[in-house]
Amino acid sequence: NWFAPSLTARMEAGSADWPIEEIAQLLTTGISPRATTSGPMADVVRHGLQYLTREDGRAMAVYLKSLPESAPRAHPGSPPLTEQVQQWFQRGAKIYEKHCQDCHGASGQGAPGIYPPLAGNRGVTMTPPINAIRSVLNGGYPPSTMNNPRPYGMPPFAQALRDDEVALVLSYIRNAWGNRASLVTKAQVDRSREGIH
Repeated sequence: NWFAPSLTARMEAGSADWPIEEIAQLLTTGISPRATTSGPMADVVRHGLQYLTREDGRAMAVYLKSLPESAPRAHPGSPPLTEQVQQWFQRGAKIYEKHCQDCHGASGQGAPGIYPPLAGNRGVTMTPPINAIRSVLNGGYPPSTMNNPRPYGMPPFAQALRDDEVALVLSYIRNAWGNRASLVTKAQVDRSREGIH
């Protein structure tokens, strides 16, 4: 139940403007200054990609950068800033301040190599928002690898936050610090809870 973006939609997947070295680092260690792998991709890194030679990791990164770009998918975009939406963002900002700000920063800047930035993070603004929802509910854990043996992780918030609170904080994050994306709904969060006990 995770969303894998097209590798040819590089702007959507988030690596179009990345240096090759950072792509190779993400593939082989699970972390980079701009992102961390989690969910099924963390398993791929842990069980396979971390064992690539430096040359093979770089070759994969070069290949990924060489893929022709497909036409970007239509995105719903950010919502109009009605009074109600502004109130939702204010409520989401309070949840962010309480549960997220200590690690991801007041401006969503994160801590490179430790906590990924949320500002300008295409994984956060991707449509559908399923990966962001699942990361909040299940936690975000990059793989333990040879070159990152003790990764930092994010605890799961499935028990700490209600569906509406997850929707509020993610809607805020997806539209703060220059991010622009659709609102997350309570129903989307509820569907993502399947299998969480």
